[in-house]
Amino acid sequence: PAPDDRLVFDSGGTVNVLGVPSESIAQCVVTNGTRVTLGATSAATLTIGGGVGTDLLVDAGSALVTSDTSQPLDIRLVAGATASIPGSIEFGLPRCTMDAADAGAIAFESGGQFSQSCPGSAFTTSGTPGAVVFRDGSTFYAKQRIGSPFGLPLPDSKVVFEPNSHFRDQAGN
Repeated sequence: PAPDDRLVFDSGGTVNVLGVPSESIAQCVVTNGTRVTLGATSAATLTIGGGVGTDLLVDAGSALVTSDTSQPLDIRLVAGATASIPGSIEFGLPRCTMDAADAGAIAFESGGQFSQSCPGSAFTTSGTPGAVVFRDGSTFYAKQRIGSPFGLPLPDSKVVFEPNSHFRDQAGN
């Protein structure tokens, strides 16, 4: 894809995108109940941003998943880019991360879910505080011993949990 490409996954069902290289795209949209699994054959970074409107959208009933058999895959939103996730993002093994240049750029909306089954801080341990926001009615599921979900040393945090959002420790962290 080119840096100004808009990737839209809207066919419903499951779509496997394997061999993902380090790449820059303008937007990624997952909608219509589609489950997209991304897998890299070597460590890769998917950089998203530059389109008009929301740069990463995972609609309600849809999911963006990292493959359990791939290499690490990092998702980065450039300055000015935003993500709206009323659907689901699932990070499996190995370690995968997601980060944004701006505070509040990644929003798990009401009903949105993030599931982490890989070790470490999924939202990185450096960079902009408050880059990820869990809004009222959204949930972070820790399915692996991850340490702190907050990513940065106190008093900062990569993640903001708004009132009535949830952190579910399913691994005994």
